[in-house]
Amino acid sequence: MVPPPVIFPTGANNQTFVSKADFQEKFAIPYRYGDKSKPWPHTTILLYKYSSNAITKYPVIPENTWQRIDNDPRNAYYEGGHAESILIKKMTKTQEHLKKQPYNDRESYNGIHTIEVILNYSPCHCCSTKLCDFKKILERDVSALELTVCSNDSKDGDDAFATMFQSLRTKGNVDIKITFANFYKYYSKENMEGLKELLRNDIELDLLTGDTWLNFFDAVGFDRTTELPIGRKDREKADEKMLENIMLEINEL
Repeated sequence: MVPPPVIFPTGANNQTFVSKADFQEKFAIPYRYGDKSKPWPHTTILLYKYSSNAITKYPVIPENTWQRIDNDPRNAYYEGGHAESILIKKMTKTQEHLKKQPYNDRESYNGIHTIEVILNYSPCHCCSTKLCDFKKILERDVSALELTVCSNDSKDGDDAFATMFQSLRTKGNVDIKITFANFYKYYSKENMEGLKELLRNDIELDLLTGDTWLNFFDAVGFDRTTELPIGRKDREKADEKMLENIMLEINEL
């Protein structure tokens, strides 16, 4: 029998989502890219939380509560596959449950509204594609509800219909944000193209640098005065420049 995943909501039982060793060895890596003499981690840690507009929630994965996924085969709760693929499977089950729930009002989208992700590595090109495809599926669910509203309520009058339609559009936006600590195989053109594809699909990308670490510390239950390993701040300058260049390429198209 596969044991259930261990879930520690932030601050529960005085436990943290990420150990200090994982923080130093897998997230706040101080090494410069390309230095193969250093022990770069071979595993991914993914933290996530989501929210919806549904009144009846999905009890298996509580909303607005950080959860953890590992892709380490040595972990007793390893579920197989890349961490991002596991996330998509979990969110798909969540979405299926939410869509079955009664609507609290006729222009309300019950499905997943936001997903926030924190990773120690940026997604590989395959996972980037899967995340984009998943966002499109969520957006199709919004569009399907829009069509229902259009067919059922267009007779209410142009002004009333326009107000309702705009309300649905506002409530039905699907926002996904990914914050990562290190670029995964930065030298891979495919991986860099995958990150660009995320941006093209309006999936927000951010880095664990500077003050962004404070959000991470809050999520995992660390003290906000936690110090970064020596050399990390210098490495972050390279990270910021790489992400800036990726965004510039997108904006120039």
